[in-house]
Amino acid sequence: MKRRFKFRLERVLEAKRLAERRQQHELALLVDALMRTRQRRQQTLGNVEQLQQRVGQQLAADTCSVHELMLVRGEIDAQQAVAEGLAREIAWLEEIVARERGKLQELARARLVLERLRERAYADYLLALRRAEAAVLDDIRRPDVAAIWGS
Repeated sequence: MKRRFKFRLERVLEAKRLAERRQQHELALLVDALMRTRQRRQQTLGNVEQLQQRVGQQLAADTCSVHELMLVRGEIDAQQAVAEGLAREIAWLEEIVARERGKLQELARARLVLERLRERAYADYLLALRRAEAAVLDDIRRPDVAAIWGS
């Protein structure tokens, strides 16, 4: 019994591994997009805060006109609208990331099931191999076979 171990579902297992790697890659891209969007939102909120501080300083120093205040207020409103849009995008991306994580977990479970089957099949193969070797050794040790072998 010197045949090599062959797992009949090896191609299926490789397909599961490949699907899992693809899902990991896709999830990594989504998480990266989520992080970049969060950073853009934080930067936008920082811009809003800076504009509000500038307006406060100019009002305190009484160095700005009504026209300038209206322009800055328009910029603040625009930046806040951008931040709100980014917040919606973040929520949307978080939902997608959660869904894709679930898919990845399902793929990992399916791969693990096949890997356990492979391990069991390999253990069975090794057991059968040892039994076959033991049978050969038993045959060699038998007195009638030993006489044939010249022992």
